[in-house]
Amino acid sequence: MANIYAASTLCMLTEKEVWALPEGPMVVEFADGSTLETGKRRTVLSWYFWRMHREFPGCPILPSHHVGNRSLTKGFDQKLGAKIFWDVYEGYPDKRENLVWEMSKVSYEILNTVHNITVARLAGYVTTVDLEDVIELMDDPVIREVKDKIEADEMGFKEGYERIMQELKKDKPALRNNGVAKMTRANLLSEKQLVQFIGARGNTFATDGSIFMYPIKKSYADGFDTLYDSITESRSASRALLMNDDPLKDSEYLNRRMQLLAAVVRSVVGEDCGTPHTIPWLVSEQDMHGLKGKYHMVDGRPVLFDPKDTSLIGQVINIRSITMCQNDDTGTVCKTCLGQISRIVPPRTNVGHFLTTDPLSSLSQLILSTKHVETSQGALYFSLDGEAGKWFRYDPDNRSAVTLKRQNAANTFLIRFAEEEAPGLNSVLQSGDPAGLLPQRVSCITELQIANADGHGQQKGDWSIFNLRIGDEGSALSSDVLEAIARNGWKTVNGVVEVRLDGFKGRPVFITPRRSESMLTFQRRIKHFVFGSEEKDEAIVSHKHPGQAVAAMKRLFDEKIKVNLAHAEIFVRACMTVNAYANDYRLPRGGDPFVFMSARRIISNRSVSAALAFEGQKRVILNHKSYLTHERPVHPLDPIIGADAPYVDNR
Repeated sequence: MANIYAASTLCMLTEKEVWALPEGPMVVEFADGSTLETGKRRTVLSWYFWRMHREFPGCPILPSHHVGNRSLTKGFDQKLGAKIFWDVYEGYPDKRENLVWEMSKVSYEILNTVHNITVARLAGYVTTVDLEDVIELMDDPVIREVKDKIEADEMGFKEGYERIMQELKKDKPALRNNGVAKMTRANLLSEKQLVQFIGARGNTFATDGSIFMYPIKKSYADGFDTLYDSITESRSASRALLMNDDPLKDSEYLNRRMQLLAAVVRSVVGEDCGTPHTIPWLVSEQDMHGLKGKYHMVDGRPVLFDPKDTSLIGQVINIRSITMCQNDDTGTVCKTCLGQISRIVPPRTNVGHFLTTDPLSSLSQLILSTKHVETSQGALYFSLDGEAGKWFRYDPDNRSAVTLKRQNAANTFLIRFAEEEAPGLNSVLQSGDPAGLLPQRVSCITELQIANADGHGQQKGDWSIFNLRIGDEGSALSSDVLEAIARNGWKTVNGVVEVRLDGFKGRPVFITPRRSESMLTFQRRIKHFVFGSEEKDEAIVSHKHPGQAVAAMKRLFDEKIKVNLAHAEIFVRACMTVNAYANDYRLPRGGDPFVFMSARRIISNRSVSAALAFEGQKRVILNHKSYLTHERPVHPLDPIIGADAPYVDNR
């Protein structure tokens, strides 16, 4: 019979005593009255994390604070540690200013101790990958079938990769003891590398970013048996070498410029500024993690976003945002507008610098790891061959936006698409202002029908049908189409939505997804979005509403780097000016009229100290505006140039 122990009693044992517990099964009783039948070693591992309970008493030990009986996968220690950390924080009675950082020190020591004891006590259990395990996977009937279909062009690479991963993650008897499959189930291996190792290498890039005409259908485990495959694959190493030179330097320089830009948002001040202004957000399934820690307004009060509340998916919520904060000092942000991330901003740390560091450092790491993360690539743009070329053209400033080319006397057209491919259609009316919604959050259209119409919206001529897929993803209806929907409504017949587009000469109809770009191109797009103009591609100055700009910034990051909403907001907030066209580059209060401006102009004109740290010092010194503009926001570099007492905007 298993011994029964109270978690509170186990918690207070010494390390020697907890290791001396009898081997075998045990039952652990928790403070909420529940019990868990588990093993000694899982309880010993949990005991190390319970140090937080011992040093900061007040929170009872709950079942979620135990390792449990689940498989120990990569990152379990950080997840368990984070759960205990915040539960203990909430239960500790003395919420002193530096409590988070005192607890962080203990958390770091806990993880370090866990690492040390596992290395010291489990060295004899470490194994290596057995080549016979790889051969066993190659001979698996399902994986072999997938490889044969890819070889015969009967299955795409993406579908094939997904099938292989599904098979490896199954706990089927044939692969239960396969070392590679076991590591896959424990999330210890990179999926992107594994599917290329077992399945097929896929499409490859040349050093200039172009895609080679013929893909590699062999996997690394198969070996490349043609000269073509070997030569095209060798370019991935060349690209990695290239990325470690100028691109990495450019990435670090971009980080520096972004931090100079965002440092104008200096600190967190106050619990709640009370702003009535929010940004509308159409919640998707992919948002559940990215919105964690943010507040949204419910019945006039801020409520913490619950990532487990799936009822919010498909709904438009009103999010409290940095861009709408109404603190008197516009260089600060209140805790409610920033969200719970305010709790982990280190004391005396510049908030703007803090929020830009995480996504930008991830970008640099991905550039450094190009050879390890590069995957099969596909087409980037909508094809204008054949009938499509008669109806559409690329937007001259942005090839991802496809505009209407055809004209008629009434300048009116009809479009149709599947209702299920526009789950956010109702949000167009709910939001009140469709310009504040990001089109990609409203629809993802794979097939579009279009026809001419008269001034009354009656169809003229036949329907033309177009496939809007880029790779495996559909395209989004443009903001102009969303405004037409808000203006004219829509009708639905048998699951098909019909919309009248009036006054639509030369306007964008849909926006194609940007797919499969290299890290270098991805970095350039981020740089252009913040620093560029709207002349060549989507930029922050292309937008008029903070909510749409924030959503576009987050969507851009999420293509390669999953970020919290606050990380996207800080870049948008930093690019807002009272009126840059009138040489007023101060940060506006939330809800006040403002003008988006490119980061290059903002850094050069907002703060003299930041401009001197940026580039072109001679131009700054000789520019008469450097001396005539006196009302400037505070920048942390101001003391370096001997600036007088900093101007604080208290409008």
